[in-house]
Amino acid sequence: IVNIALRIDAVNIFLQIDTQFINDASLNPQQIAFVHKIVQYVEVNGYVEHPKVLMKPPFDKPLSFVKMFDAQTRAKLISVINTIKDNASYVE
Repeated sequence: IVNIALRIDAVNIFLQIDTQFINDASLNPQQIAFVHKIVQYVEVNGYVEHPKVLMKPPFDKPLSFVKMFDAQTRAKLISVINTIKDNASYVE
């Protein structure tokens, strides 16, 4: 069985970005809740396999990822998600 572990730098990157997004005064409460869902998902699963995961439960309610954020913010979030995935390492 292979366990998935994140390197500390990937976790730190996500926490910094999470703080950046949460402290962004332009985000509304629904958007902040969405970012928190991503954080929780990463804590449980190690990383997000593909951005399309954000189109499925539990991320599809109350609004879809595409409707929740503008294109620039979506691009930032996807960039962070990909960075975390790229920095994930497999540990046996």
